[in-house]
Amino acid sequence: MSDYHDLLSLFKQRRRSFVEQLEHDDQSNTASRLADVQLCIQAIEAVMDEPPEEKTGPRIEFGPDGWPVTMKY
Repeated sequence: MSDYHDLLSLFKQRRRSFVEQLEHDDQSNTASRLADVQLCIQAIEAVMDEPPEEKTGPRIEFGPDGWPVTMKY
């Protein structure tokens, strides 16, 4: 899984920028963009909190002659 710390940091900087911009104007466009950035931050954090994927698959057992005997899941 990728490391998303740099991406998260970028969006947190954008969020701070939009919050500072809201101090000087209260345009709905600015608030809408801030909301979009916040959703991006939440999505990135959710992906970062997911447990790593475990590799699973069939386990093949081999007989004494070297040929596969059974597959266990």
